[in-house]
Amino acid sequence: MKKLFVLILVYICNSGFYYTTAKTAHIDLSGFYENSENLIEAGDIALKEKNWDKAIDIFERLLGEYPNEADFWYKYGSALGMKSLSVSKWEAISYLGDVKYAFEKALRLDPFHLGAYWALISYHCEVPGILGGSKKKAYHYANALRQISTRDADLALAFLAKHEGKDAYADALIRNVSDKHQRTDYEEELRNIFAKITYRKQLTFEAFVRQTQEYRPDWIQEKTIR
Repeated sequence: MKKLFVLILVYICNSGFYYTTAKTAHIDLSGFYENSENLIEAGDIALKEKNWDKAIDIFERLLGEYPNEADFWYKYGSALGMKSLSVSKWEAISYLGDVKYAFEKALRLDPFHLGAYWALISYHCEVPGILGGSKKKAYHYANALRQISTRDADLALAFLAKHEGKDAYADALIRNVSDKHQRTDYEEELRNIFAKITYRKQLTFEAFVRQTQEYRPDWIQEKTIR
């Protein structure tokens, strides 16, 4: 479970996002921000500074106003995960259901959210079956990815092979990805995804491309350029 949240931490520090439930202490933000754009910016800053409680409270307010924002749900699940690292192991277990629900909600609202796919793949790899994890579901999300990004689907299968200790097979899959996917083809694929994501107005295409790399586990990032 810790590996999953370390992955989320890397993404937060690189780009800055997220939110959480009443399990955290409430922070009074009344009168601090005049509009949602200011709130989002403040939340991102709080996350980069690892001020989880403040970020959680900010994004909780945003989700209260925009409950159908997929990216906010994704950030919510990530924030819950990071907050859980600061509590006891027993208390951390109580967060898992909410973390999974948030990522699933993000994907239901935006079937093109690459980060939600990667988060659910990692979640089901790292969380024991008795607590809700499932290798079968991890493979399900990896294969579902193929409908929107063949490159990410192939990388996800390599990640799963690596997680199962099949290092040689995982490396072979990575090499196959490099041979099979030309950079120009992948950029076109990303442009098609960018045109369909629900939160495209919040970032440029270049920022979206950087995010697709940051969504992936460290091992995948080290093995690939994009």
